[in-house]
Amino acid sequence: MKFARSKTRIETREKIIKDCAALMAEKGYFAVSIPELEKITGKTKAVLYGYFNNKNELAMAVLDYNLEQNRNAIDELVKLCVDNRAKLNAHVQFHYPKTEYAFVGNDCQLFNLAIEAGSVHGEMKIKVAKALLLWKHDLTEIIQDGISSSEFKYGLSVDDIAWQLITLIESAAIISKTTQSRKLGIQLLDQVKCLVTNL
Repeated sequence: MKFARSKTRIETREKIIKDCAALMAEKGYFAVSIPELEKITGKTKAVLYGYFNNKNELAMAVLDYNLEQNRNAIDELVKLCVDNRAKLNAHVQFHYPKTEYAFVGNDCQLFNLAIEAGSVHGEMKIKVAKALLLWKHDLTEIIQDGISSSEFKYGLSVDDIAWQLITLIESAAIISKTTQSRKLGIQLLDQVKCLVTNL
């Protein structure tokens, strides 16, 4: 009986995190109000705080979930690729608009999260920094493999190319959303693909 209660508690906690994921990614992890969280989850503040010590703890759990979901989604795209150039392009492709009405990005841009964290939210800053470094690591592995297999030019600065790709992809999403121009975002991401073609 105790095990069943424990399992139910874990499942409820996970559902709360999933229910909050899109809202917090869109509005900001610390900008979402308690009434908004109550509405999206169907739980009262008292119930929410029975699963999380405070709103900050919930926000960090949701951030972990969103970052993991994004990384897993990119990994799934990469697994479908047969060469390293296609693998790099999979990282770019993930950030294209998902629908006709969507602006570029998946509502979890790391640069936006870094700005939101600022100098106030140390825990969030650490999580975002870790996610950026993991992404950079994934890209450097692909680029290095591409150089080793002669797909890419010998002598490329692996770290520089990885950071350049991250910066261009993130910037495309931010510029597209700020200008409300899906077309501009696509144009900018197309330029990133041109960079990959010329490696």
